[in-house]
Amino acid sequence: MNTLANVKMIRHQYPEAIQLFKKCCASDPANTHYAANLGLCYINAAQNDSAICYLKKSIALDTEYDKPVELICYAFKAAGQPDSAARYEARAARFLAGFKTEMVYIASCGYYK
Repeated sequence: MNTLANVKMIRHQYPEAIQLFKKCCASDPANTHYAANLGLCYINAAQNDSAICYLKKSIALDTEYDKPVELICYAFKAAGQPDSAARYEARAARFLAGFKTEMVYIASCGYYK
């Protein structure tokens, strides 16, 4: 079901993808990726309040997963809530800074070519 949901999302068939990701979330409520993908589909369907709900859930499930943090910034802005977006933007910036540090470390160890 997750594969089909991803296909629907990639094909921009958001209403179908939303229904499938809802079923994925119901079958595995602890899966942060399902909640994040559902939030992304809601953003693309211009249903920002629903997107924010599922993105918050994804963030709560895994505080180290950066995708929902970046997406919720967009959803808050689209919903006309720039102050809420700003709170998450600071967090997204910390993720990006950590990623840059990690890439420098990987490059210095010769893993990144």
